[in-house]
Amino acid sequence: MRTRLTSLVLCVVLASPALARGAAIGVGFKPGVYRGPASVTAADVLVFSVDGGTVPAELPGLPLQLPAGLAPLTQDWVLAQLQGKADGATFTWFGAKTLQRAAPLQRPEPRDVVATAQAVLEAALQGGGGEVSITPVGEVRPPLLEPGAVTMKAHLQGTESLRSRMAVAVDVYRDGQLGDTVTAWFAVKVIERMPVYARDLRAEQEVTDADIRWEMQDAAALPSAPVPDAAALGGKWLKRPVQSGGPVLLDDLTVEPAVRHDQRVEVRLVNGPVQIVAWGVARQSGETGDMVDVTVDKAEGPCKGRVIGRGVVQVGD
Repeated sequence: MRTRLTSLVLCVVLASPALARGAAIGVGFKPGVYRGPASVTAADVLVFSVDGGTVPAELPGLPLQLPAGLAPLTQDWVLAQLQGKADGATFTWFGAKTLQRAAPLQRPEPRDVVATAQAVLEAALQGGGGEVSITPVGEVRPPLLEPGAVTMKAHLQGTESLRSRMAVAVDVYRDGQLGDTVTAWFAVKVIERMPVYARDLRAEQEVTDADIRWEMQDAAALPSAPVPDAAALGGKWLKRPVQSGGPVLLDDLTVEPAVRHDQRVEVRLVNGPVQIVAWGVARQSGETGDMVDVTVDKAEGPCKGRVIGRGVVQVGD
């Protein structure tokens, strides 16, 4: 917590071998450092000469104890001036000239910051139709603000997609001026009905209604978006093998390739103006324009060809 004692000066007279008897130095609190209570150490202060004398490398007499009536000095007090005098190697306080009450700093309640963030997150998630559960995680540390009217405005960070952990940024204003931005984190669950695979399926095969079933699952725990409905499966093929019970994700699916692995295909052998049409087997899948391996019937081994249409591979130019 930073203090408001930014211009506090202690006027003291200290005696030591480094200072002539009666020489005076000033001791000022470092901004944002001194928090009380009564003991003042060298780490709390800056030292300067009051009468033009030499400032010692080490301040004598510290730590000092402030008068009992002044302790503790907290951020709510501004000390205008304290004075003391030296007598030999001792230091004696004889009072304070001015003490005045300062307007205290304020810190918004953490629960108010969290509630502001949670309301925005709930509003963003309710439109999906699932059963939404949001739980705050971790702590928020609202900023210290000068006196004034405090307002807050929350917003999702970036283009936040649904995840099991989501962050909401809360802008904290004082009298309409932005003071700071605080991030609140939440654990999120969205239980909704979604398709899952009814059995294990290999890559590069079509997915149909018979390959799925519907279950209630946590959409926030998924690595990517699920298929919204059965209509989205129309004509779709698997990019990768999948297991029974796994969610049907949009990222699992692709359109049927123009040429599939182990598919029997038409092979056009081209050499300049000469073209021969043969048949063979594709050794890998590919879209139009892709280069794939293909084995022509009665050939000793595969060769490279370009997919030029559905079920058609051209070898040569």
